[in-house]
Amino acid sequence: MSHYVQYHNSEAMGYPCDEVEDFSIWTNKSVWNLPGNILWVISGEGKPRRYYLCGVFIVDDVGEEEDLTAGFKFYARGVQGTFFRPQIQIDKYPWFKEFLASQQNFSLGLREVKEGKYIKEFEKLGEQNK
Repeated sequence: MSHYVQYHNSEAMGYPCDEVEDFSIWTNKSVWNLPGNILWVISGEGKPRRYYLCGVFIVDDVGEEEDLTAGFKFYARGVQGTFFRPQIQIDKYPWFKEFLASQQNFSLGLREVKEGKYIKEFEKLGEQNK
């Protein structure tokens, strides 16, 4: 099972991540390899930018987006997951700056998290905030 990160830019999307009510993401990146894998959703908000862990889910369904008005080609959805309410601020942790660099400051959208140390940090935060 692989782990992926999707960035949610609250200002660009027009709503904060903590208002999301289903486990889903939209992207222009290929989603065909996502079913059965874990997807972590991270939100960026405000100036200066603050980053939050919004939720995590196992991807069950992927496909082409029929309504392209939002500007995204594909979707990924899941049924099993966790929303973090309140969201978990992650930019305050010492490992975050290095993680952000490893993700190209989220400029490339949906990306696999290949470094196990970050996955362990996410899992630890998720367990503490259930």
